[in-house]
Amino acid sequence: MSITNTLGFEIFVNKYSSISKPIVLLLLGIAFLLAINQLGAVVGILVGSISLMTLGSLIVLLTPLKLINYKSIIFVFVFLFIAEQLTF
Repeated sequence: MSITNTLGFEIFVNKYSSISKPIVLLLLGIAFLLAINQLGAVVGILVGSISLMTLGSLIVLLTPLKLINYKSIIFVFVFLFIAEQLTF
């Protein structure tokens, strides 16, 4: 399978799929456990599921338009980090 016009980590994930799948599952589990710990069992699972569906949908919609690159990801991350720091 040929992967072109990617961010770079997709090639690593494709090449080392036996290593990357457990790492991704571990990170996803940690994220869900943190959400459950902070918000409670039912709300944590609901928020985690909605967040996962939202991010997956955005990736599916924006990747073919070539709107996702490192600069946009860093910009969004920094913007959200600053907004969170100002809020709390």
